[in-house]
Amino acid sequence: MRTSRFLMAALVISALCACSEDSPMSGGNATLNRTPASYKRIDRMGMPAVATALITSKQNYNEADPIDDARGDFVPEILAHLTTLHNALDDDLIAAGLTPATVQEAAAQGAPLVVPDVITVDTNAPSGFPNGRRLTDTVIDITLAVLLLDVNGLGDSNGPHPVTALVGVNPTANDEAFSTTFPYLAQPHQP
Repeated sequence: MRTSRFLMAALVISALCACSEDSPMSGGNATLNRTPASYKRIDRMGMPAVATALITSKQNYNEADPIDDARGDFVPEILAHLTTLHNALDDDLIAAGLTPATVQEAAAQGAPLVVPDVITVDTNAPSGFPNGRRLTDTVIDITLAVLLLDVNGLGDSNGPHPVTALVGVNPTANDEAFSTTFPYLAQPHQP
């Protein structure tokens, strides 16, 4: 969990301030002094497990927009890789006492969560994944459950597992307390 939290923090910090000295974000200046067209997207990680495990055409994906996701441009690639994951893991899931979803069920369950590849934030709804992300959210466990297991409460599925079925397989909490002030990350481990 520490590694994934570190990666998330690094991505957020990079996105906020990883620019050159001529950046509109450098020196504490948070105003945009360039047009949006002058910026270049280098990565799309609204749903990191999807972009990492189900997309191999990284350059095309990173240059695409969420509207391309909604149009279905990457659906064949996602389905092909989802099929590969299920072929490789379904026996292990069954051996662990879990019920895998079929690829079609997994796609139907996962589509509202992972397409388009954006972080959704609805200020009128409670915060927490999939409505934004808190540092304590078990994003990967929930995403994997939706993409691999027959879960209940999503779409037409009445599967035997809740979306939190895999929570606890990985660490459920950070081993250091998070700060109560920005940037909210835990103190680094001391050697």
